[in-house]
Amino acid sequence: MTEIESITDDASYERAQVRIGQLFNNCANDEEVAELKALAEAVTEYAETHFKFYQVQTDGADHIEFLLDQEIVTLDELLLVFGGMEPFVEFMTRKRALDADTLDALVAEFDVRREDIARPFCSPQGWQDITLEDATCCDEDPCPMGIGEWRERLLAHREELTGMHRIGQDRVVAP
Repeated sequence: MTEIESITDDASYERAQVRIGQLFNNCANDEEVAELKALAEAVTEYAETHFKFYQVQTDGADHIEFLLDQEIVTLDELLLVFGGMEPFVEFMTRKRALDADTLDALVAEFDVRREDIARPFCSPQGWQDITLEDATCCDEDPCPMGIGEWRERLLAHREELTGMHRIGQDRVVAP
């Protein structure tokens, strides 16, 4: 295998990313595939320890939200694994942790890492993440991209069950 330069600063990180780009769809042999894998691991390790983006604490609900937003999975696919809308909403609003069977099914069905889904909740209970009420989108309000079909379906479900249309009604307020 070709010796890879260790990534110790932003410049070596950038050089490694350029080489990854060169190799990504053009690996000619097993040696280059091994180089690509080693570079990817080194770049990831450097990024996770040096960039604030990677140091933001997230939990399993955040990971599921990311999968939905990136259209890696659909709400319908997840509802099958969770056993319906209610258990899904309880997890996404951080009211109920995943049971072992649901966790196993998520890992098997969607090829996600167990450690990304099984993290303890790091945000308070409530609908804030689903509604994006505290989010800003490119400094524009309202976000021109909308909130997405899966969030709209969850909010419609919430309104149907509770009659609540106001987003902040279930926030926990500190005394």
